[in-house]
Amino acid sequence: FAHLLLQSSKFECVDEMLTVVSMLSAENIFFRPGGRGDDSGGLAAKSAAAHRRFASHEGDLPTLLNVYKAWRKEAVYISASQPSKMRKKLEKEMINKKGPSSKMLHGDWCKQNFISGRALARAHDVRSQLSELCARSAEKNGLAMD
Repeated sequence: FAHLLLQSSKFECVDEMLTVVSMLSAENIFFRPGGRGDDSGGLAAKSAAAHRRFASHEGDLPTLLNVYKAWRKEAVYISASQPSKMRKKLEKEMINKKGPSSKMLHGDWCKQNFISGRALARAHDVRSQLSELCARSAEKNGLAMD
């Protein structure tokens, strides 16, 4: 994974590689309920249909990138590290918002798309840490990759 990050600046795709490496470092993000996939009314079929939304014919890495981008665009993640007062305020605002432009809460989005919320939150945290490391100057043990 380190090689992907180090070479990403040469190809001007640092943000994309940060996302992909963080997604690969987390557990499997795709949640597939038990049961046989051939029953059209079952949860396994619904999860497969939800996952097809993110699929890329170019492979697994673009698929993971699609999941992360969709999540950031359509959902709001309220980190456990935020003060509880702020978390409650944000959750209340999200619940009261209605309409096509409103975002879903992290957990609801993950349930709807059959994505592991824990793994996605872990990938988000890893991405934040890697991003900070890449932005840090070389004198401060960073990669100086702005």
